[in-house]
Amino acid sequence: MRLSDASSLLSTLHSYLHDQPHLGERHRIWSAETTTLVLLAMLIPSQPAGYRRTITNVHEELGDELDWKRAPDAAGFVRARHNLLRVDDLIALQRRIMDDELTREMSAAGRWKGYRVIAFDGSWWLLPSTPDLIKHYGQPTQGKTTAYQPQVLVSTLWDTGSLQPILWNDQPYDGSERCALINMHEKLADNDIVVADRGLPSHDILVDMAITKRLFVFRMIAKEMGAFHELVPFIRNRKIKDQTILISCSGADCTPAPAEFIRFVKRRNLDGTWTILATNLPASLATVEELFYLYGRRWSIELAYRDVKMRYRAENFHGTTVEFVRQEIAGVFLLLTLESMIDGAAHRQAQTGKRFSRAALGDRMKKILFTAWRVRRSKADLLSVCRGLEAVTFITIPIRPGRHFERICKSQYGRWRFDRSRKGLAGAILPPVQSMVA
Repeated sequence: MRLSDASSLLSTLHSYLHDQPHLGERHRIWSAETTTLVLLAMLIPSQPAGYRRTITNVHEELGDELDWKRAPDAAGFVRARHNLLRVDDLIALQRRIMDDELTREMSAAGRWKGYRVIAFDGSWWLLPSTPDLIKHYGQPTQGKTTAYQPQVLVSTLWDTGSLQPILWNDQPYDGSERCALINMHEKLADNDIVVADRGLPSHDILVDMAITKRLFVFRMIAKEMGAFHELVPFIRNRKIKDQTILISCSGADCTPAPAEFIRFVKRRNLDGTWTILATNLPASLATVEELFYLYGRRWSIELAYRDVKMRYRAENFHGTTVEFVRQEIAGVFLLLTLESMIDGAAHRQAQTGKRFSRAALGDRMKKILFTAWRVRRSKADLLSVCRGLEAVTFITIPIRPGRHFERICKSQYGRWRFDRSRKGLAGAILPPVQSMVA
């Protein structure tokens, strides 16, 4: 990457970090912009850092820019988060970055036939055990036993092309992903295709998505298909792989019940089971194989949740109130959007068409963030950023075989982990857990 390109990228980031008229005014040594900077620096993947260590790090790097004669205390940062920072401000800043030219280029490069493929999924995140969070989000229970830590259900619409979150929603641990999707899908564009895994398809949501003209591809399991009496002939007939069926809304308040034609396709797996997809994409637009390809792109949101929990350590929340937890969730998604923008700049220069390692980029995010904050940047700073981005372009992610492990539940509260201890599984590709036996 040339120095001019790096300088242009840093100037763009500088404008987003500073020119935020919707944020609050400066309050003593803290402002909303400064509070956002310290919050992002605290969330960037690095050695475990709390309030004091992060503030000290920012003071060492940007003390002259911030006019800090000494590092502020952590109590001042807590008050600044409470008084100056709002979740809506962080979401608004994320949307501004999503509209940037580099981010839109990344999204456009990953489109399918001009359609943006959006994955939807939910994930449970562990929270600190405080009375405020327990009251708001609740604790999982099993029988008479209650989990020690509360959990939050985070549902996300994820752009599989630019690898960035579009919308997110937080609910109590016993919330509904279906309700989250119904509340969020109205904000999608007409050329968006929503792909989702099992647990979502129902009469109501399929008909609702079809009536509102939202394109979708959902996978179904036996429990869900059992509620669809209309699918019995299609399931029993092994020769028919693609069929359009009239589905009626099952809600009690639907009089008369609305109905829509939904397309169902199926494919036989190597282990003899079947995978069934429900969609409203016509056969003229997507063949059966293309529908399974679209569904396969949903896996990127699973990788995103893995990065959020493992690389960003999102479950190690620093805040102990609902507002602070939501700030940190919004901050992590803001960092993922910044990664997409910087990744777009690296793609533009490399022009290889390959996906780069976001983990390698995440290791350089703090340096890029601090350099972008400065008004004046030295040539050494620009060279450092150039070398970092050039290194990212050379670190590609190869496909590694033999990384399929059987999932077992190691906790009574439903936290799944991979069992890597069992011999014979490391080199074998296990068939996916399907719900329908031929």
